Amino acid sequence: MLIDLHTHSTFSDGLLTVEQLVKKAKRRGVKMLALTDHDTIGGWALFAKICGKYGIMGVRGLEMSTDLQGLELHILGYEPIKNHRPLIEHLKQQQTKRIERAKVVLVKLEQLGLKFKPEIVRHLLQQPTVGKPQLGRAVLHERHNRLLLKKLFNFEGSLSDFINNFLDKPGQVGYVRKKRIASVKAIRLIKSCGGKAVLAHPDLEMPNAEDAKKIMKTLASADLWGMENPHYHPSRAKYLLPLAKKYNLAITHGSDTHDGKKMGISINELEFKKIYAGIFRHC
Repeated sequence: MLIDLHTHSTFSDGLLTVEQLVKKAKRRGVKMLALTDHDTIGGWALFAKICGKYGIMGVRGLEMSTDLQGLELHILGYEPIKNHRPLIEHLKQQQTKRIERAKVVLVKLEQLGLKFKPEIVRHLLQQPTVGKPQLGRAVLHERHNRLLLKKLFNFEGSLSDFINNFLDKPGQVGYVRKKRIASVKAIRLIKSCGGKAVLAHPDLEMPNAEDAKKIMKTLASADLWGMENPHYHPSRAKYLLPLAKKYNLAITHGSDTHDGKKMGISINELEFKKIYAGIFRHC
């Protein structure tokens, strides 16, 4: 059977609306689907309604940007719906920080000579959550900007290339450090709201075994519930999966799709029942 517990919609930096996302999952034969937009639960109500319409087991979730001693880790929270006012307050604060950061990034990019139409900026800053993909799309949307990037930097790459070369790392022209919640605090916040905390794409943030050992020990001490199955760099599973076993973490399955092109992870019925049956109060 196919499941996908890590997807994004236009409520954060995905390209598909919630309905388009669920429709595509239905066509693919996905049986269980989670909506895990960045630092927002704005799509939950619509997601629950549409999953019911199409007969898909819908799991309400989110992906939180967190910090562990300067390292950015993404923590997925599933079904944090019990007494979740503290979570909502945190997400409101996080959105304010994201807007402030986006404004600073836009100024830095404008100083290079890049231009943005006022309506594009207004739309950008009114998003439920604004991040690097939306900023990158706003840049590459304008022909003038693409030509200037070619002239100044010989850049003609994709959205991902733009983010990696201009927005992602200290020293890059559009980089502004994101203010993030501590990873341990995020895990405990999700748990306090009745949810389950899972480390997203561990193979991206932990490229070597020694760092992974230290990081997983810290996260496990905060009562991390699970780890997402390594899928960006599967070879790193050789040291990540033993750590998950050591700390008795569930292995979850998600694509991290932002456009629906790669959606659905195949698992067998026994594995599904062992990990998921009776765990999520799917809508």
